[in-house]
Parts: sequence; structure tokens; C-alpha cells
Amino acid sequence: AELVALRHDLVEERAAKQVLEREVNNLLLQLHAVQLQLHSNTGMPVDSENIKNKL
Repeated sequence: AELVALRHDLVEERAAKQVLEREVNNLLLQLHAVQLQLHSNTGMPVDSENIKNKL
């Protein structure tokens, strides 16, 4: 019974990790989009590869 409970906990933690990883990825994409928008609004040259590398 304890092994089943531990396995259940492990599965839940892995699922939570995947959700958090997707959320981090989405936030990084949003940050990248905002940085590109900021650069275009300020008239600075846009270098999306440079911005991606900094992330």
C-alpha cells in the first residue's frame, strides 16, 4: 500500500513539473514578444536571435 501511495505521489509530482515547465516556456515566449515590441516602439533595431540568446 505504501509503495502504491509513493508511486501516486511520484506521478503527481511529474505532472506538476510538466505543467510548470510549460508555464515557464509560455512566460519566456511572452517576455520575448514584449521585448520585440519594446524594441520596435523605441526605434531600436530588432535582433530577435540576440534576445532569445539572452533568455
